[in-house]
Amino acid sequence: MSYRRSLVHGLGWLGSLQALSAGVSQVAGIALAALLGPSDFGLFGLAMIAIAVVAIPGDLGLTVEVIRREDYDNILPTAIKLRWLIALLLTGFALLVAGAFAVLLSMPTFLWLVVALSTIFPAAALAFASRAALTRALNFKTLAIADTAGRLIGPVTAVCFALIGLGFWSLALGLLVSTWTSAFAICLLRPVRTKKEFRVDIAKALVSSGKFVSIATVFGFLLVTADNAAVAGAFGIAALGIYSFSYSLAVTVPRNASSLVDTVLFPVFSRLNKDPERLGRGYAVTIRYIAYFLFPVAASIAVLSPSFVSIILGAKWSGTAPVMQVLSVGGLAFALSVPASSALLALGEAKLVTKSNAYGALALMIGLGGAILYQAFLWVAFAAVVAALVYFCSLTRFVGRLVNVRWQEVAKVMSKPIFASAVAAAGMTTALFVFPPGVGSLLIAIVLGIAGYVGVLEATSGGEFSASMKQISAMVIR
Repeated sequence: MSYRRSLVHGLGWLGSLQALSAGVSQVAGIALAALLGPSDFGLFGLAMIAIAVVAIPGDLGLTVEVIRREDYDNILPTAIKLRWLIALLLTGFALLVAGAFAVLLSMPTFLWLVVALSTIFPAAALAFASRAALTRALNFKTLAIADTAGRLIGPVTAVCFALIGLGFWSLALGLLVSTWTSAFAICLLRPVRTKKEFRVDIAKALVSSGKFVSIATVFGFLLVTADNAAVAGAFGIAALGIYSFSYSLAVTVPRNASSLVDTVLFPVFSRLNKDPERLGRGYAVTIRYIAYFLFPVAASIAVLSPSFVSIILGAKWSGTAPVMQVLSVGGLAFALSVPASSALLALGEAKLVTKSNAYGALALMIGLGGAILYQAFLWVAFAAVVAALVYFCSLTRFVGRLVNVRWQEVAKVMSKPIFASAVAAAGMTTALFVFPPGVGSLLIAIVLGIAGYVGVLEATSGGEFSASMKQISAMVIR
């Protein structure tokens, strides 16, 4: 099977199951928002910030190195033991951080919440070898099945716990059930056993090779978490709940789609790292496919958010709509950054990903400074969008130089989806203006938006859009 077919076939399996799990997750998320309040989401968000602080070192780049290196069988035994050591250290550090936060905030409950969430670290270590083996083998079907199992069970579990009155604990328990279900499933579907000894020289080499990936995670932490921390510190727990929920819909939805693409892209691009020209063609094609699907998503979030919040969520989430509208651009920028990041890592250029993360983090910190200084809550969202755009532009510039894909080519690929999304947005806005407010008007707007987008994109692309969809469908089925 060609690498392009492997890419599309893998994306087909991942995409189909991801669509199912994403639908369940979003419905569950909306149900949880109706059952809980901003303060519940805020406290859970604060606990996740603490976990993110602990997780800054990541896995020291082990996943990237194990997947991309040719001496896989030789390094895997050492990598597995090293990954468990990292998990134990992170869990121990989480207990210390939880205690410090609980004392500073005078919230004993927060301690137990972070302690519970820290068990995601051993879950990641448990699944490490099996996930690496499946990814290297391009066995995305099995990966999709294992991950989807957790993503389906976790949200449903969270809603059940919320119904019996567990409050913010329902969010934490749902995440834990999801994480451990996926970990056990992937180990059962692809068990990995090794007999070789732990070798210190290999461990040192792995950590040294992955140091730029680890450094990138530091700036990556700032890029995706500093805004949440700023909101919690400057505007309070309830404001963090509003911001984190808005972020989960406007940014996490496209980011989950991009993580799906990254699961497939990185191992495929790693096979092409000796042929930059071919890798460049794959990069350009991937950008086009992502643009096809995610520009209309961003447009829909920007247009439909006010009606969605007022009709579905109610008055307690009234501050959510403008934040979602602003963040929709940031979610799109992060998603479009994935192909460039995957290509750079496959080429062994993790230092360029680190630089891009650093540029984005710097832009975010400057913007957050202004938001805190002027006590402007919405400025936090604008700062996050600017950071995402800086990150995207930096990555695109770096990868373009290495695989000979110019900015003009990237802009040309995105121009048609942008125009089609603008027309679709106009149609959705008209529907919301003409029809009386309600669930019916939302559904009509969505249908008109989809029809308008597909029609305009098909016309402007000269039939290329439908041809691409048919080609993708054929390769997925095969």
